[in-house]
Amino acid sequence: DLIEQLVGELEESEEEEVVQRDPDTWEISGLLSLRDAQEQFGVELPVDEYDTFGGLVFSIYGSIPDDGETFELETHSLHISVTQITDHRIEKATVRVIREETEDEDEEKGKKRRDKDKEKSEE
Repeated sequence: DLIEQLVGELEESEEEEVVQRDPDTWEISGLLSLRDAQEQFGVELPVDEYDTFGGLVFSIYGSIPDDGETFELETHSLHISVTQITDHRIEKATVRVIREETEDEDEEKGKKRRDKDKEKSEE
């Protein structure tokens, strides 16, 4: 109560910090803890160096962006699209896990392409 009197009413975010859009894509807030992000996305993140996802992103970006600025970057097998900055904080970002295809997946795609090419040549 005393803190609120000194600095004003503290706003609590009603929005969820993470909303999964599909198996590899999430919409997040920069306030998401980096440990939670690591668990959610299933990738290794430098959790001992940063507390929040926003801290990691700003460090990689190299500066704290102006309000309204948008940008994209790739790091730690993630494609990050920052879509809303307010009060120099990431309000919204879309994060997509960049999956590397395994050799088996590459072979399967190649086989499908060869089969499709063979069908076309037989027509």
